[in-house]
Amino acid sequence: MTEMVINQLKEYAIVTADDMHIDVTGGEFTEEVQSAYQRAMEFSELICPVCWVKDNKASTLNISGKSDSTALYECSICGFNEELEKES
Repeated sequence: MTEMVINQLKEYAIVTADDMHIDVTGGEFTEEVQSAYQRAMEFSELICPVCWVKDNKASTLNISGKSDSTALYECSICGFNEELEKES
């Protein structure tokens, strides 16, 4: 997959880590949150960003074409579902 799509997914990984920091620990910077941020910053594959950050699992994304310029990326494990731009 293209670098552009992986970068978009990495943004979701970082947002997931941010959400964990706030929602799971109430803003406390625990070892779990530190590990989540580390995984988010190292994100570099076409896998589910939520499963990777929260559970340290490399879950496959199902990809379906939405249009000439976008594709739908879905995870059957956690429910991640986003339409992302394709690289032109």
